[in-house]
Amino acid sequence: MNIKFQVTVTGTNIANTAKVYFYVEARDSSGSPTYRELDYSSSPQTVTVGSTATYETGSMTIDSHLSHLYGSAPTCDKTVDYYVWCRVEATGLISGETLTAEIPVTKFDSVIYDYGDYAWVTVYPKADSYVDASNPDSNYGSSDTLKADSSSSFTRWIYLAFDIPSSASDADKLKIYQSYSSGDGRFELYTTGPFNENTVTWNNKPELGTYLDYDTIDGTGWVDFSSSELDAYVVDNEGGTAYFAIVGVETETYGRASGQFYSRERSVNRPYLEVYAVDWSASWSWLNLDTLSITALQVVQDVLSIVTMLLSIVVSYLTIKILRRRTR
Repeated sequence: MNIKFQVTVTGTNIANTAKVYFYVEARDSSGSPTYRELDYSSSPQTVTVGSTATYETGSMTIDSHLSHLYGSAPTCDKTVDYYVWCRVEATGLISGETLTAEIPVTKFDSVIYDYGDYAWVTVYPKADSYVDASNPDSNYGSSDTLKADSSSSFTRWIYLAFDIPSSASDADKLKIYQSYSSGDGRFELYTTGPFNENTVTWNNKPELGTYLDYDTIDGTGWVDFSSSELDAYVVDNEGGTAYFAIVGVETETYGRASGQFYSRERSVNRPYLEVYAVDWSASWSWLNLDTLSITALQVVQDVLSIVTMLLSIVVSYLTIKILRRRTR
């Protein structure tokens, strides 16, 4: 799932930038406990007037989200209400006064999470990147392609991070799609340490940990890792994050291992991990709120307004989007 917030600030005779304070809060339907997945209530964000600013949590499992709210992943159905609050401040060009516009705490959605049964669920990476020894300070976290290479002139490693459901009791396989290859190759899977996909480079990469498995491939297609060591590592990290590294290994049998793979930024054939865990499902109770537009008290001829869309069927500037898991 991904929680996303977008806000547009408009105004007349105000400065080009404004400060935006906001939070998106999840509440148990009883009113408590609560948790803010997005919280900028005390650390304002600077936005350009007239443009739309976007903030989001990024992909996370339902288990992770509910663990944030309840302290640990629940083992029964839960109904969660979602609220938003937003305040914008900008300086009037005529008056020099600070203008404030505020959307009060507003409920915009209610989601019923169905605990479900154990099943094989597909978990996609929450982060991925690759590092390149020939460009040791470069980061490739936003690339839609991951590269692994075993040659002395192009040594590249792939890094993947998965949030593991707290109910995980088994792992079947980790798969990554090779879209281009310069020859046959052996690719090996290792455990590794935490990394930030937006900052990891060859010079600051985490080291390789325990060897888990290998696979070979000729041409395009899925590289498939599956072993008892992989299973044990995933289960050991239930409720946390499992970090993996994929490296190419040159051998006499297969020669140089060099491939390009689809990253999580792709819309199809993303890397994934199959885990045996509780398969959550969710249903929404859309409130279909109209556009919220709050205009500040006019000071001389300075006017400030917030224009933001709350969750709707057609256009959703503020959304909670559940990524359905495939069950087999």
